[in-house]
Amino acid sequence: MAEQPANSPNDAGAENTENQSDDTKLLGRRDALKLGAATAAVAAGAGAATTTATAAIEREGVTFDRVVNAVDDLGMDPNGNDRIDSKLEDALSPGTLIEFPAGTYKIASKQVLEDRTGIVGIADDRSKVRFVPPQGKGMRWINFGNVAGAVLKNFTIDRLDDYDTTVGMGGNIKRNFVLKNVEYDGWTPTGPQMFAANVTDSDGTAVVDGLYRTGPTEFQHYPKSSLDIWSGRGHEGHMVLRNIEIHNGSESGIYTGKGNGTYLIEDGYFKNVVHTAVRAAGRDSTVRNCTIVMDTEDWDPRNEKVESTYDDGEPIQLNRAIWAQTNDKQFSGPVIEDCDIIIKNTTSTALAGIYVNFDTGGAKIRNTRIQCDSGHVIPIYGQSPTNEAGEPIEMELDGVSVTGSAWDKAAMYFEDRPNSVIRNCCIQSSNNNDGVLLDNCDGSTVENTNINVGGRATTFKNGSVSTSSITSSDSCPLPSLPSSTPSDGTPSTGDGSSGSDDSSSYDLPYRFKVESTGGGKTEFTVSTSGTMKPASDAEGVVENNTVSDRVGPESGVDSYLYEGYVTDFSVTGGEHANYYIETSDGSKSVQVSPELLSANRFVVKSTGGGVASYDVTVDGEIVRGACGLEDTVDGQTASGRVGPDSGIDAFHYTGSITDLTFDGAEYATVTVNGKEIDPNQYGEGDSTSDLPNSLTISGTGTNSTYTVTVSEDIDVSPDETDDISGNISTKSAEGAVTDGEDKYVYAGEITDFTLNGDAKVFVNGNEVDPATLGSSSLPNTLVVDGTGSDAAGTYTVYVSGDIEAAPDLTVAGESNSLDSVDDKVFDGKIAGVVKTGKDGYRFSGDITKMEINGDAVVNLGQ
Repeated sequence: MAEQPANSPNDAGAENTENQSDDTKLLGRRDALKLGAATAAVAAGAGAATTTATAAIEREGVTFDRVVNAVDDLGMDPNGNDRIDSKLEDALSPGTLIEFPAGTYKIASKQVLEDRTGIVGIADDRSKVRFVPPQGKGMRWINFGNVAGAVLKNFTIDRLDDYDTTVGMGGNIKRNFVLKNVEYDGWTPTGPQMFAANVTDSDGTAVVDGLYRTGPTEFQHYPKSSLDIWSGRGHEGHMVLRNIEIHNGSESGIYTGKGNGTYLIEDGYFKNVVHTAVRAAGRDSTVRNCTIVMDTEDWDPRNEKVESTYDDGEPIQLNRAIWAQTNDKQFSGPVIEDCDIIIKNTTSTALAGIYVNFDTGGAKIRNTRIQCDSGHVIPIYGQSPTNEAGEPIEMELDGVSVTGSAWDKAAMYFEDRPNSVIRNCCIQSSNNNDGVLLDNCDGSTVENTNINVGGRATTFKNGSVSTSSITSSDSCPLPSLPSSTPSDGTPSTGDGSSGSDDSSSYDLPYRFKVESTGGGKTEFTVSTSGTMKPASDAEGVVENNTVSDRVGPESGVDSYLYEGYVTDFSVTGGEHANYYIETSDGSKSVQVSPELLSANRFVVKSTGGGVASYDVTVDGEIVRGACGLEDTVDGQTASGRVGPDSGIDAFHYTGSITDLTFDGAEYATVTVNGKEIDPNQYGEGDSTSDLPNSLTISGTGTNSTYTVTVSEDIDVSPDETDDISGNISTKSAEGAVTDGEDKYVYAGEITDFTLNGDAKVFVNGNEVDPATLGSSSLPNTLVVDGTGSDAAGTYTVYVSGDIEAAPDLTVAGESNSLDSVDDKVFDGKIAGVVKTGKDGYRFSGDITKMEINGDAVVNLGQ
C-alpha cells in the first residue's frame, strides 16, 4: 500500500494541488515587502483596537506578541459572503494570534503559518466557527512552513456534503505546535490529508488533541484513496495524537512508523477504517486507550464504493485494526496498551486485529481486549520477521484477552519469534477455535494464562516452549465501547500557560510529580504497583508500570497518574527537584525525598471480612505513600486502618521497624519491601509466613484421626498452641483430635485427605466437606497431539495436583515410530514423546510448567 501520502512526495511540506484552479495555484508565499507591510498594519491596528496587542500573551505554551479579533480588528466577514483569504494572509505574521468569533468564513486559497501564529475559535462550540470553501475546491488550506510555535484550536473545516470538495492541512513543524478541538465536517473524496506533518527538530514536539472526521467517504482506487493523518520519513521529533476520531477511512486512519521520531497515539476512536486504523512502530512509540471497530454491517450508507478497489483488484478492505510496519527502518513494534478492538464483520481479505509485519520487530501488548467474530481474521499475528526487522523481534503479551465466535489460525499466532512471552492472558471461545500457535519460537514461555477454547489450546512447532500455570475454565474480559467518543466532548479550553489539571482524564487516583528547582538536570525512573499513565505535562512512555523521564536544567514539571503505590525509584541529579505524592485532584499532597522513595515500603492490604488497624514505628523517617494519604503519621509512627471490605495503605520509611501492633490481622495481608510477613510475629523469625493457606481439624468430642498430603509444603500454624510438629513428614501430616484443634499452614493444594471420625475441617477459615478434599477424581484432561506434526515432539508437564495416563484419550502411533517409547508418569509430572499419535492424561490442580521440544499440539479440557 501507500509509502507516502497520496499525490505527495516524502516532504510533508509539499502541497497536493489536485482540483485547484489556476488562479489559486498562483497565490504563493508573501514576498518580503508585502510581509513587512502586513505586519506593520496588523501591529498598528491591533495596538489601537485591543489592550493585549502590545503585551506578550501565552496560549497553549506558545507566546504571542499580539492577539487580534478577525471581525472587529481585521474586518473579516463572519456571514460567509466575502472571502477572507487576503485579510487572513496579511494578518498571519510572526507573533500574531487571530481569534475568530462565531460565524461562517469563506475561504478559497491556501495560507502559510509563520512562527508563533495561531487561528483560534472563541465561540462556545467548535461547530460555530466554520471555514467553508467553494463547492468543487480541493486544496491544502493551512500549510506549516517548518513552523516553530503555532496554535490551531476550536473550529470546524467544512468539506461540504459532496464528493467534489475537500480541504486539508499539513507541512513541516519544527517545534511547539498545538492543534486542539478541530473537526472536519462533510464528506471526504480523494484529496489532501486532513493532517499531514513531520516534526523536523529531534527535540521538537507537536500535540494534536482533538481532531475529528466522522462523515462518509468516497473509496477510490489507490493511490487516489485518502489518508487521514500522515507522518513519514521526515519526522525526527515527537508527535502526540490524542482524542482522534475517524470513521470511514479510505486508506489509513493514522499512518506513521517510517520516520526516526516517536509517537504517542492515545484516547482515539476508529470505526470502519479501511486498510488500517492505526499504523505505528518502534518501542518508543505507544498506542494507548484506543477503541477500534470493524463492522461492515454497520457501514455508512452514504459511503461511495464505485471505484473502491486496490491494485490487486480486491474490494474495500477492513484489513487491520493496528499494524506495526516500518518498511526501510529497522524498528521493533510499538507498545500497545489498554486498547479495545471489536471485529464483528469483515470481508474475506481481512487479516488481523493486531498485525506485526515481517519487516518489524516484536510489539509489547498489555491490558488489551480483542473480540473477533470473523473467521478470516487472526486476532494477534506476529509474522515471520526478515532481516529488515529491528530488535527485539520477540512478542511480549501481558494481560491480553481474546474472545469471540470465530477467528483464523489461532488467537495468538507467532512465527519465527523466539523468546516471546504470553503472560497473564485469557483466551475464550466456545467454538472450534485454537488458542496459541507458536511456530519456531524457541525459548518462548506461556504462563499464568487461561485458554478456554473448543479447538486446540496450544500448538508448539519446531522449538522448545515452557509453560506454567495454564488453566482452561475461566471467562475472559470483553472489550467495550466507550460511553462517549472523542468528538462528543471538547478538550480543555484552557490557554495551557500553566498546564491543565487532567485528573479526570484517567480513572486513576494518585499523582507522582517531579518539579524542577533549577540548577541542573534531574533524570528519574519510577515504578508503581498498579496502572500508570502520563498526565498532560509528561510525555514519557510507560512500560510495565515503569517510566523514565527528566526535568530541568532550569525548569519543568512531570506528572504521572497511577493506582496503588510507588514500588521503585531511582534518580540522578535528585537535588535539583522536589518530589510529591498526591491525589490526582491535588487535594492531598505529601512531599517526599528520593532517599525515602528508594528505601523501604510497608503495605497493609485488606482481605475483607473485617477491619484491620495498626501502628508501625520506625527508627528512621516515615511518610505516607499514595494509598496511605488518608492515614496519620506522627513523628516516627504511622497509624491507619483498612477494611471492612477493601483498602490498601502504603508507607515509605528509612531505617527499620522497631514496633508493630495490629488489631484484626486476620483481615489483612502485610508486606515489607514486597515480602509478606505475619504482623503478630514480625521480628521473631517466623518460618511459616510464606505458606498462604490454612487447614484446621476441629474435634467434636469423639476421637477422630486424619491424614493430609499437599502438593508443595506444610507446617504447623503459628496460631497452634500445642506442639504437633511431630505430625509433619515432608508434604504430609497425620494426627488425632477429640475436643481440641490441630492447625496447619500449607502451600499448593491438598492432594489427599482422609478422615476417620466426625471432626470438622476448615480450609482458609471456611468449613468444607472432608470428602471433597483430595478427591481421587481427576477433572482435567491433557492431550499431547502429534498427528499433525512433521517431526517428533518431546514434552514434560508438571501439575500442582495428581496426574495419570488416560488410555481412552490416547491414540497409538505407528509401531516403528518414536510413539512406541514408553511415557513416564511421576508424582505430579509426566514426560513423553509423540510423532504420529496422541498421549492423553487426566489431572487435578493446574499445569504449573510445560516444556515442549519439536512439534506438538497440547489440548486442555475439563
